Amino acid sequence: MKHTPGPWKFDDNYGCIVAPDDTTVIASLEPDADSPVANALLIAAAPDLLEACKRMIAISNLWIASQVTIEHADEASALHMGRQFLLDAIAKAEGRQ
Repeated sequence: MKHTPGPWKFDDNYGCIVAPDDTTVIASLEPDADSPVANALLIAAAPDLLEACKRMIAISNLWIASQVTIEHADEASALHMGRQFLLDAIAKAEGRQ
C-alpha cells in the first residue's frame, strides 16, 4: 500500500491537509470536530513520523548487528520494547496490522 508522499502540510486557509504539490488534498477538516486543528497537524505530520520510525528501526538494526552489549537488563528491555512499538506503528501505518 502506497500513501501520497510527504511532507504534508495543514492549509489553514482552506481547512485541509495538502500534499507538496499544494493541489492534492489528503484530508478535509470537519468544521464541527472537537479539535480540528490539532487533528490536522497530527495528520500532516504522519509521513514524517512514519519515516522517523523507519529510520529508528534501521539504527537499532545496526546497533544490534554490531553486537553492542547492553550491560543493564532494564536498558536492553527498554530498547527491545521501544523497537517493538516502532515496528507495530509501522505495520499499522502500512495496513499490515
